Amino acid sequence: MGDEDARKLFLGGLPPAAQKEDVENYFKQFGEVEMVTIKTDVYTGRSRGFGFLIFKDKSSVAAAVESSRHTICDKDIEAKLATPQVKDGEMTKVFVGGIEKSTTSDQVKAAFSTRGTVTDVFMPVDNTTDQHKGFAFVTFDDSSLASTLCSEGKIIIEGKECDIKKAKSKNESRGGGRGGFRGGRGGFFPGKKVD
Repeated sequence: MGDEDARKLFLGGLPPAAQKEDVENYFKQFGEVEMVTIKTDVYTGRSRGFGFLIFKDKSSVAAAVESSRHTICDKDIEAKLATPQVKDGEMTKVFVGGIEKSTTSDQVKAAFSTRGTVTDVFMPVDNTTDQHKGFAFVTFDDSSLASTLCSEGKIIIEGKECDIKKAKSKNESRGGGRGGFRGGRGGFFPGKKVD
């Protein structure tokens, strides 16, 4: 895994129209591309605006990172070394509660993107209503940012004040019995982490 981490780029700000081929065709100027992944919304299939690229050789990563500007589909994007696997004890994911039912994952991401790089937003959906349950898990590329946000405890999303708490790790959630998520209003019970 260590070698793959050294060959992996995080790509942020990707335009919605960008396809894997667009990304590969642009970055192959820095070296042979092994794989491109564009993250999409599990429910809509739309691009979340970020992804990852793995080069065949880690020297290509250095060349790409040193370049001051990257443009794909006429839009400037961010390209930087992907964050290696987080060690135990380092928190990069937070729980966000009290989100309005009309708020989308893109709006949640936009609210947090003003503070730093968001790598993932997960909003559990109620199977009976097909609406999200009013809370989300937001993952960052920087554990210190997640800690800072938890200390602040609040954020405004689409005009509504929402709570920020530490998301439980897998180790912390073990032995939690039937903890986790239950239906109903404000149905978050700490004790289970959703990946």
